[in-house]
Amino acid sequence: MGLLADVCIKNERYARAFDLLHQAQLRLDEENSERFYAAEIYRLLGETHLRSNRDLDQAERCFCKGLEIAREQKAKSFELRLCVSIYDLYELKHNADAYRPQLGEICGSFSEGFDTADLVGAKARLKAPGLP
Repeated sequence: MGLLADVCIKNERYARAFDLLHQAQLRLDEENSERFYAAEIYRLLGETHLRSNRDLDQAERCFCKGLEIAREQKAKSFELRLCVSIYDLYELKHNADAYRPQLGEICGSFSEGFDTADLVGAKARLKAPGLP
């Protein structure tokens, strides 16, 4: 459901993405549910709120919940993706510099995979114009 929701987000089918992600959330709450993808579900939900311009505060809550889960699971790749999403949100709110240290910290914690799209994208955000 998360992968399908991601495609819906990219194609601006936000209502369908919300539907899929809410279904996924319900499954996360089921007993004996596999939760390895939970952080990504919350990131995608936040992205849907962010891109549909529905509720930036709700987007932030979703990202923070996902970040909490990723850190609990020690899922650094999901943590990186969530940090990038939070940075993008802060950029919309014109205070991305406030989140730059956290994004830099997670980028610096990687010892391999430097050419992955997520890490390359995160580092590009850290090299914004006018910054060292």
